[in-house]
Amino acid sequence: MKNKHFTIQKLLVIALAVILLTLCICSPTFSWFNRPSMQDLNGSASGNGTGNALQLNIPQSSYYLTSVAKDQESPNTSAPKAYDGNGVTMNTYLSTDDGFNYSDTPAAPETSRTVQADKRVCYLTTIKNESTTEQNVSLYIKNFKPGSNGNICVGTNVPVKSFKNYSMYGVTIPAPTKNLWNGETKRVYFEPFGKVPSQNTNSIYGAHLKTWKTDPTSYWVCSGGSTTDIDANKGSAGTWTQMQKTPYNGSDIYYADIPWGDNKLYFTVNDWNGDSWKRTQTFSNLSGDGLSMTQSLLFYTTGTYTSDYNNAYAGKQNCVGANFASYYNSVTIAGKTDQSIDVSLSDSQVTSNSNPKVTYASSNTDAFTVSSAGVITAKAVSANTTATLTYTVTSFYGDTKTAQCSVKVSKFSTSTATIKAAPIVTNLLIPAGKTQDVYWFIQNGDEMYGPATAEGTYSLGGIYLGM
Repeated sequence: MKNKHFTIQKLLVIALAVILLTLCICSPTFSWFNRPSMQDLNGSASGNGTGNALQLNIPQSSYYLTSVAKDQESPNTSAPKAYDGNGVTMNTYLSTDDGFNYSDTPAAPETSRTVQADKRVCYLTTIKNESTTEQNVSLYIKNFKPGSNGNICVGTNVPVKSFKNYSMYGVTIPAPTKNLWNGETKRVYFEPFGKVPSQNTNSIYGAHLKTWKTDPTSYWVCSGGSTTDIDANKGSAGTWTQMQKTPYNGSDIYYADIPWGDNKLYFTVNDWNGDSWKRTQTFSNLSGDGLSMTQSLLFYTTGTYTSDYNNAYAGKQNCVGANFASYYNSVTIAGKTDQSIDVSLSDSQVTSNSNPKVTYASSNTDAFTVSSAGVITAKAVSANTTATLTYTVTSFYGDTKTAQCSVKVSKFSTSTATIKAAPIVTNLLIPAGKTQDVYWFIQNGDEMYGPATAEGTYSLGGIYLGM
């Protein structure tokens, strides 16, 4: 019984082996793919070219071809949709005059070339479908490699308008950055005699006017921190700042910027030599008086003196000055991108009497422009460029204050990577027996990323058709 079972197993194994061998001999288990069309050295191509892509040979009995439009589909909608590329050929012709005329002899695109700035090389590729069914094809550049200079782009004019910058292939453009800077000063104003009630030189007011209208007519402010004894040694302590005259027409008004942390001040005439009647009293709580980086004060003499007759008495009032509490002092932005960044200042950052409160100006509009709303836009640069943005504010008295922002417009590196299959145009539906012309070009320059500023180079391994 045991031997009988063993004999049956051996016969079963032999039978299965015979069946498997018969199937392998009579029916192939796989088939190789055909090569797609590839432009040869004389500019022509055939369906069994030497391309670097694969093409499936589709049995006509099992598959059918379809157009893009649904109303043109075959009634046999249960079958898969595919194109086999049979009978499709192409020829390429070079233009000698920037796309107006083309040579009569087909020739493959040059494998390497230099293109001058903002120039292009134009080609016409005719794709002919000699099969009995419509075909859907795409045209590619094989192993396309832009050089390190220029903006190498590929575009088409017919049958569609398209444009691709391959110098930007895989390039990550850095985001713009800006740095906020806090202001360092606050602005004070001084009216030395405009509020003195009488011009009678025989009165006490007249004596005051004579003292405070010394020649030259200039004034100084001495300021210091809360713990600074600015009165010590007849004014030897503190920070001394000469005042400038505003363009105000109502009376003579002067201004000066003092350190933002100073909380004391007094004013003197020029060359006062420590004479007490040639200086005002000390204001020792400026922050309590309302002075800040966004709130100015006007100080003015009244023509009277303090009770000890040592100092000219001065009053104070709020005024609309010109100053910055904060602003952007540096920006980095990528050139050739039209990249933008908002560097505008809000009302809480400035004190100003103008409308708009802040104006913006670029020192080099070839590097960047700035809108009236304070938006910087980078322009084309051939190398890293630094330009200046200037903020300007204006006070009630007509004096101005500026702050500057250093704007670095950076030249980022373009791509020199080899693109194995760079599309020229894709998904062209060519009816049976018809020819499709593709007018295309390789250009050095791009409106979006800026005009080319140097000659560009590229290399390629040919063009080919893919399904």
